[in-house]
Amino acid sequence: GCGLFPLCCHYLQLNQKVHYTAQDIHKGVLSIVEIYLSHTKISHNILHSDITEIDYSQYDLVFIFKLLPILRHRNY
Repeated sequence: GCGLFPLCCHYLQLNQKVHYTAQDIHKGVLSIVEIYLSHTKISHNILHSDITEIDYSQYDLVFIFKLLPILRHRNY
């Protein structure tokens, strides 16, 4: 559920060591995100999947603000 948040990455002033992973279930959103990130120096990858299918323990920081109520409702 990254939505279009990755379009704000430029304003986060990420350093060269950061690798950004964008994940969403909507291919159209991910297409826009991929086009944008490919024009930046941000190391990244794109995951097309449901948020419940990913092991988030491998990440240092995860932005899931708008998804917390949905996950809570589904008891994840």
